[in-house]
Amino acid sequence: MGDFPQKLLGSSVAISKRVVNSIFSPYSSSQSSAPSLKVKVVKLQECPEIFDGQPREAKLAIRATDLECWKSSFRPVEEPSNTDPKAIQHWALVVYFPLGKIIHFFEGWDDDGQLQAGRAQIAFEYIEIFNKSDYIGTVVTSPRQLLEIAKQVKTGKYSALGRNNCQTWLVEYLERININCGSCLSLPDNYRLGIIN
Repeated sequence: MGDFPQKLLGSSVAISKRVVNSIFSPYSSSQSSAPSLKVKVVKLQECPEIFDGQPREAKLAIRATDLECWKSSFRPVEEPSNTDPKAIQHWALVVYFPLGKIIHFFEGWDDDGQLQAGRAQIAFEYIEIFNKSDYIGTVVTSPRQLLEIAKQVKTGKYSALGRNNCQTWLVEYLERININCGSCLSLPDNYRLGIIN
């Protein structure tokens, strides 16, 4: 009888991972107020070379996508408040280059047990994706430099328990952008690394 709670917990974790895996793939779409993103995110190692190395202003924002199914499964559905941890969310970085009207999207996801990272270029007509994300600052960089920095971020075995997931990938990416671009980007106060992405 003593194994029952552990088996139940193990089953809950397995079900939770399947739910997260079914929601996230290299095709991003949102279940939150963030606009849906219906473009294929290309794995970083498969991204074509970017020849645009012109340093210029880039505005960065975090796009947090709620996992509504988690909310309804584990707690009463309620409106998130500013004090809610961003634990049950998928995080991605949206980068808008006003000069040239270019939008890039970077994210990490679980790909068969491995943390995978990728990038998408978004048409300017979908600027709402940037506008509805949480602005975190401006840096001087280029699309090529951002891709090169993203490729340096650690991936490896995926862990939904806050050790190696989309949230930790994004935090390390921001740290590397700060080092390479001389910026001071950080998460907004209402973002905290959570237990699952």
